[in-house]
Amino acid sequence: MATVIDRFRICFLMGFLLLGLRATGQQMVTTVTGQVVDAASGEPLRSVSVSLVGSNFGGRTDSLGRFRLAGTGKFSQVEFSCVGYLPVVKTVVPGQMSKLQVLLVRSATELASVTIASAKVQRYRNKGNPAVALIQQVINHKSENRAESAAYLQYEQYERMGLSFFNLPQQVVESKFFSKYRFMLDTVQGQTFLPVLLEEKLSAMYYRKEPEKHIQVEKAYKGVNILQFIDTAGVKLYVNQLYGHRWIFMRITCLL
Repeated sequence: MATVIDRFRICFLMGFLLLGLRATGQQMVTTVTGQVVDAASGEPLRSVSVSLVGSNFGGRTDSLGRFRLAGTGKFSQVEFSCVGYLPVVKTVVPGQMSKLQVLLVRSATELASVTIASAKVQRYRNKGNPAVALIQQVINHKSENRAESAAYLQYEQYERMGLSFFNLPQQVVESKFFSKYRFMLDTVQGQTFLPVLLEEKLSAMYYRKEPEKHIQVEKAYKGVNILQFIDTAGVKLYVNQLYGHRWIFMRITCLL
């Protein structure tokens, strides 16, 4: 009884192996290798598209024009294509390895010649140009458009004056006198400075040409005298004599 069972097992295993070998034989692998070169110069062509016709298997040639492509199935044709060259289809043996030397011929397509002719350049003329005419009007009425030419004039004037000490010596900064102002010290581009005076003023200005008269009405004022020993009135009088009514930022460098 054991002998019959053993024979049955042996026959079953042999049949299973035969089926596996048959299935393996049906999975044919087609492999193609080789190189693609220019038909005229013989130089290797890179980035040439290589594909097995009728499948999704494909690739590209390397910098030396070489390629290797493998696909499971019965494929008998390989297509080579590249921009500027005519496509080529090669025949191979299905299920085997084939080595090809492919020559690609440049496409003979020529672009039709195009001649570009520019129109005659027109000489630039100021006459009839609205922008030029506008600027000329401004120039012609320059004296009339000045503020001094108006019979009456009203405008707002903003003034700002700042006073700071720059390059303060280290012994001065660390002195007892500056101890309560040390938190105000600041540094700009490696220079230490201390702001001591800041004034801002907004005024309404009125002007009459004949008889000439100027009136200034102060609308807003804000001033800070930090160190309390700056003669604000004297500084403003001195600065106005030098610069007039402008934004003033005074810089005093200590040479102690």
